Amino acid sequence: MMTRNLKVFLAASVGSVSVWWGINALNEALTDVFFAYEMRTNPAVLAATAAQLELEQQIQEAYPLAQNALKFTQKRRLLCMREKTER
Repeated sequence: MMTRNLKVFLAASVGSVSVWWGINALNEALTDVFFAYEMRTNPAVLAATAAQLELEQQIQEAYPLAQNALKFTQKRRLLCMREKTER
């Protein structure tokens, strides 16, 4: 049987984990929004970021042992930037 203290502890743990997941999701969404805003308003940053991501992709293709080194968010941003420039 679980004691009252253990029940409170487990409830607080589950509650705090769900709150932090929400905060992390909000952080990710806000980062994407601010990044997209900066890309739209500052073409120099857009060009520099696109050049950097293209260079990183070329390096990944040149060195196949490091294929997984490129972060998921960078790949996603590269795809988003390509979609925005195609529009």
